[in-house]
Amino acid sequence: MPEPAQSERSLMGRGAGQGRGGGTQVPPPPMSSPSSFETVAEGDDRITLALRGDLDLEAGRTLRPGLNQALGSPARAVELDLSGVGFCDCSGLNLLLGLRQRALLLGKAVRIAAGSPASTASWT
Repeated sequence: MPEPAQSERSLMGRGAGQGRGGGTQVPPPPMSSPSSFETVAEGDDRITLALRGDLDLEAGRTLRPGLNQALGSPARAVELDLSGVGFCDCSGLNLLLGLRQRALLLGKAVRIAAGSPASTASWT
């Protein structure tokens, strides 16, 4: 039968950094990829924007003004190329849905031309 002190030590969570050997370390959260977009095509009918990086809360703050400006162009549709998006959370989806709602109020459309594993959806 093992000594109580030894069995206690082994049950106290070496993974939490206790006990001999230091245990495992929790890695820091990954840095999010900076979000950006560029206009890749512009015509009478539509403007195509390529989004890159992460679509998250920070992206909403960063990208919303420029995306709204693109909606103000004479084009009838804003086409989004999301193939460069590596991560999309609910804040990113809200950014896209908000863009679509503003487009509908202006009588315009928002289309997703290319998706990524992180963001595959389609709105017209």
